[in-house]
Amino acid sequence: MLVTPPEITTARLLMRPVAASDVDALVPIYTDPEVTRFFREPVANRAAVRRMVERRLVRQREPGMGSWVLLLDGQLAGIGHLWPSKELPGSVPEAGWMLHRAHWGRGIATEAATAIITHGLYQLGLPAVWALVHRENKSSLAVTSRLGLLDVGEGEYYGATHRVFVALPVTTGAGWLTPDG
Repeated sequence: MLVTPPEITTARLLMRPVAASDVDALVPIYTDPEVTRFFREPVANRAAVRRMVERRLVRQREPGMGSWVLLLDGQLAGIGHLWPSKELPGSVPEAGWMLHRAHWGRGIATEAATAIITHGLYQLGLPAVWALVHRENKSSLAVTSRLGLLDVGEGEYYGATHRVFVALPVTTGAGWLTPDG
């Protein structure tokens, strides 16, 4: 049984579970070759986006995990996820994010990634949250740096070389994140 992930709210974002009705709003993101330049192959049209959304809706995951659309002032600005990795061993929890190009450079990806990872570590009690970032994706690498994610190496994932990052919960003292953000 698939359990819908909860809504997550940040200072600027409402992150709600992705729905089939989000396809049209996601088309400009997924079909923008600049946004998806690190994908294995381009996303050509609405039908391809619909298939991607359908896969997100039925993807096996643990309770509390899933995909969220990122709403900024009521407009869909991007998409993020937390789910068992199909690339990393042991199906460890993997976080990811992607933004419409109009929202780049405003800290939205950092805000969304922080919320997703915090949700995984502190609301779900996961021992770690992992992220795979294409080694040439300077924007997402900058997000991982701002978040202080631990870079644990490089490998071939999703058909290309990716950096592997991990976030661990902080139980005492100063650290990456605290339950209060």
